[in-house]
Amino acid sequence: MSTDTLNHSSHHPVEHEEEHHDASGTKLFGFWVYLMSDLVIFGSLFATYAVLLRGTAGEFNRR
Repeated sequence: MSTDTLNHSSHHPVEHEEEHHDASGTKLFGFWVYLMSDLVIFGSLFATYAVLLRGTAGEFNRR
């Protein structure tokens, strides 16, 4: 049974290369999705701060 397992894994070397290529593409896509989601989150945070800065009764409203 152990020889069947060893021989079976060596039958398809091309499939493993394609799977590895697809995995690297997926990782790269995941990286960019993560980066863009961080951009949206922090952009929203700073935009909210800028809009609400003058709309509150904080120290910045005093003139």
